[in-house]
Amino acid sequence: MGMQRDGLIGNERQDDNGAAIVYFGDGATSQGDVNEAFIFAASYQSPLVFFCQNNQWAISEPIVLQSKIPLFRRASGFGFPGIRVDGNDVLAVRAVTDWALDRARRGEGPTLIEAYTYRMGAHTTSDDPTKYRSRDETEFWRARDPIQRVTTYLLGTGAIDQAWLDALDAESEEFAIGIREGCVSLPEPKLGDWFKYVLRRHAGVFGGPAGGIPGLRVVLLRRRHRRVRAPGGHRDRDRAGSVMPTTTMAKALNAGLRRALGPTRECCWPGRTSASSAACFGSPRGCRLSSAGTG
Repeated sequence: MGMQRDGLIGNERQDDNGAAIVYFGDGATSQGDVNEAFIFAASYQSPLVFFCQNNQWAISEPIVLQSKIPLFRRASGFGFPGIRVDGNDVLAVRAVTDWALDRARRGEGPTLIEAYTYRMGAHTTSDDPTKYRSRDETEFWRARDPIQRVTTYLLGTGAIDQAWLDALDAESEEFAIGIREGCVSLPEPKLGDWFKYVLRRHAGVFGGPAGGIPGLRVVLLRRRHRRVRAPGGHRDRDRAGSVMPTTTMAKALNAGLRRALGPTRECCWPGRTSASSAACFGSPRGCRLSSAGTG
């Protein structure tokens, strides 16, 4: 929605447009947050591509128990198109993804792509797939391995040769060794780094020339909600020498949102049935409340 509200869709020049893509598995489609995202994206015509990698198994639960229809057909119920593609065909997946992203950039809303594939290995190291699926099924899909298919295609067209593949294998092995050694050699993180890389003053929201709350600083709370002093063992002071107020993370976010949105009646917060009903987040002062279906 950020790109949409900033006018980065539907422009004549393609370079001026943007879109987002989100990846998830078939098991996630049985969860509420995915379906809520479908509703939200359809309602706001978000420039978004939903890419579902349907590997047919949610741990040990087969797709035939999760859904009685192909997953891509669910999109029509939310008001946007869905399409199924052979997830083991690299070129087909690329073509469909490009089409869906271009559609989003033009401002035509979301698309659901169902890439139909197969999970060859176990779900986790503690999973034993032989307990719930046959070896014949696994071997059937092994012959459709996407990497082997695209390799065969590229060799057949003369785009690559065996020497190129050998060089790629050597490069990949060298890269993997570097990643493993790099992870092992990483230093232990320090608690103080939280304040160095997470917290900061924001002139546009929490204080400074644009207004806001002067010198606002977010601090962590210990157990039993006792406030802790900021790093340095004393209350922080701003450059003018004034004591800087402290607050909780939740209050800081609310204050920032209130300052950023300001008193407006152009902001509609969905999900509330009436002005007096409860919701996860209270609406900023001055915002118009609207129930679903009433606009």
